[in-house]
Amino acid sequence: MRPGLARTCCTWHVDIMCMKLWSEMCSNTALVHHLGLTLPYSSVFMTTGHELIAASFRQQICVEVLKKLVDLKDDVVSFAKQVLLSSQQTRDDYRELLELTILFLGDIPPCGVRFIAPGAMHRARWMAKLLYCVKIWMFKQHFKLTAREETALREISLFCCLLYTKAWTLCPSPATAPANDLGFLKLAKKYETINKGISRAAFQAFLRHLWYLTEELIALELFDDAVDSNSKRKMISALKKQGSDESPKRIQMEQSTIPEKKLHHFVTSNTMSFFHTRGLNADFLTQEDPDRWQTLEDFQLNKKYVNSLAVVNDRAERAVKLIQDVNSSTTTNEEQKEYLLLVVSSHRAKYPEARKSLLVGDNIPQ
Repeated sequence: MRPGLARTCCTWHVDIMCMKLWSEMCSNTALVHHLGLTLPYSSVFMTTGHELIAASFRQQICVEVLKKLVDLKDDVVSFAKQVLLSSQQTRDDYRELLELTILFLGDIPPCGVRFIAPGAMHRARWMAKLLYCVKIWMFKQHFKLTAREETALREISLFCCLLYTKAWTLCPSPATAPANDLGFLKLAKKYETINKGISRAAFQAFLRHLWYLTEELIALELFDDAVDSNSKRKMISALKKQGSDESPKRIQMEQSTIPEKKLHHFVTSNTMSFFHTRGLNADFLTQEDPDRWQTLEDFQLNKKYVNSLAVVNDRAERAVKLIQDVNSSTTTNEEQKEYLLLVVSSHRAKYPEARKSLLVGDNIPQ
C-alpha cells in the first residue's frame, strides 16, 4: 500500500460513532443501550407494523424548532427529494430514511406517503435503529411512552432528520468528503440554538475524526464539482503556504474558529503530497485556470481516480452479515460446512465471472 492511502477513514463509521454519542446525550433511558439504540418497542413494532402502516399516522412536526432552522429544513427536504428523483441507485433502507425525513419535516415524498414494514436489526444494518426511532415517534399514539422516552425519541429523530440524513447520504462521495465534514461541523454548531447538549456532543465526537480536512486529503476538494472556480483559485494560492514538518493524520480545531473556516484555510504546501504519493500528474494546478480543468485529460484522469476511492467499507459489513446468515441457516454440522465451502470454491473456479453468458449458450466451461 502506498504511503498516504492508509490515512483515509470510513466516513460512515465516523457518523455511526457520532450518532451513538448524540443519542446517548438525548436519553439515559432504555432507548439507548450498547452500540446505539436498542428500542424496547422494536419487537412490538415488528409484530404490529403492518397494522400501523395501514393506520393513519401523524406528521409530528416540531413547529417551534423548525421555525428557527427553516432554511436548513427546506434545504434537507429539497436534497432528499432530489436524491429520490435522481437515477442514483439508493439502497432500500437509505431510501426509506430519505422518505421518512421528508415526512417528519412536514412534506410529502415524490412517491407519496408509504411505510415499509419494519425489518430485522443487526450491527451491520444499524440504520434500522434510526428508522425505528422516527417511525415510533410518528406513530407514538399507538405506544405507551413515558415523558422521558418521548422526549428522547423527539430529540433523536429531529437531529437525525435535520442534520444526519444528508450527511449520511453524501458519505460515499470521496471528492466531497472534506466539504461535507466542514459543513456538518458548522451545522452542528448552529444546532446549539435548538439543543446545546447535542451540539456539544456532536463537536466532541466529530472533532476527533477530521481525517478529510488534513493538509493532504483536502486535495480531494479540487475535484468536487460543487466547489466554484474562485474557491479553487484560493486553494491553489494557499499551496504556497508552508505546511507543518510532519503532517498530522487528523487535524485539531477550536470550536470558536469553525464558523469562519473555508476550504482553502486547510491547504498548505503539504497538500501536494496527495498527488506525489499516488503518482498523479498535478501540472494542471499551475498551468491552467480552474474554469478550463474539465477540458484537460490529466484532470479527468485524476478525477476518475479520486471518484474510485473507497471512503466507506459498507461492502465489507454487508459481506460479514451475509456469511453469518449463511453460516447459521444452511447446516450446523461442521463437516457439512466444510463440504459446502469446497463446493463454493469449486464453483467459483469453474465460473470466475458472474455473467449470465457463462451459464447459457456455448460458453459454459467444460
